[in-house]
Amino acid sequence: MEKLMEHVRRRRPTQEVAYHALYCYYVMGHSKAEVAAAYGKSITTIKNWIVKYENNGGMSAAEKRRTFRCFKEEERCWIVDLYKKEPVLFLDEAKCRFEQRFGKSISLSTISRILHEAGYTWKVLERRAIQVKVKEIAFYHDEMSAFHWDLHMLCFSDEISVDNRGVLRTKGYGPIGKKIVYRGEFTRQARVSLLAFLGEEGIVDTFYTEDTFDRTKFFFFCKKLALSDKVEPYPGRNSVWIMDGARIHLDANLVNYLRHLGLKVVFLPGYAPFYSPIEFVFGFVKKMLIRVHQENVKSILTEVATVLQKFSNYNCTALFAKCGYLCGGIFDPARGLGKITPA
Repeated sequence: MEKLMEHVRRRRPTQEVAYHALYCYYVMGHSKAEVAAAYGKSITTIKNWIVKYENNGGMSAAEKRRTFRCFKEEERCWIVDLYKKEPVLFLDEAKCRFEQRFGKSISLSTISRILHEAGYTWKVLERRAIQVKVKEIAFYHDEMSAFHWDLHMLCFSDEISVDNRGVLRTKGYGPIGKKIVYRGEFTRQARVSLLAFLGEEGIVDTFYTEDTFDRTKFFFFCKKLALSDKVEPYPGRNSVWIMDGARIHLDANLVNYLRHLGLKVVFLPGYAPFYSPIEFVFGFVKKMLIRVHQENVKSILTEVATVLQKFSNYNCTALFAKCGYLCGGIFDPARGLGKITPA
């Protein structure tokens, strides 16, 4: 068997072999490593096939010319419009619909070439809750437009929970076709919950607890920060607090207390984390924790504190702009929202 695989590796693959491999990758959902192991090729070879296929719409230029000869512009536009409405369709599903609509056969590779020619590629899907309501976003926009603010006034807050299992490395290099077995820690440590506040110049302050935050703890830590020299009354630095609609955030006593101190409190629309820059920072923190985490430490709190310290002096202007918050007190909801395709 080993001699046979060695013979396969040395032979130049035919186009049929390449298309079979691409079918496994695109349609069956196998990873590049799995396809490489199944066909006896290196991962680099599989990547080159994918790049060539995505750039040319096929394994040769002749196939591209044949596509435009056999299918009219109306038929090609119909396929593109189909994926505009339903981007999650598999190629074989689009093939069935096309054949029912036009009464002629079409191959999966032809559909893929048409999509690539129109500038479409197979990419990771960003799921957004169907509960996102345009009315709530419009209300949030109106609320942010009702008073003067600038980037230095904004202060976003949210909680994050981390444990040792969530920061373990899950990928590594190994021989093609063989499973990687890595012996390491399996003991789950207590989760660390952190409350963080993010301003224009980075993380303003963080507080932690070994269990979850309740209203009492949340009120206590918010009060502690609000009374510190890191926060100034409106229109001062970090004076506009923006948070999501979690129950502990909606406490009337907390909101009234913060407003009594001269702060403005604004709540994000429901199911709209893309308007909260601190969510992106939490993603950066988790990625960095995976890199620096040492197994078998008694507590990851020290590692978390070290990583968060790096974001204490972090220019968030570009990140704010990505979420729609621009200099001069302009909020552009389209920046964070992007273009939502209905499910």
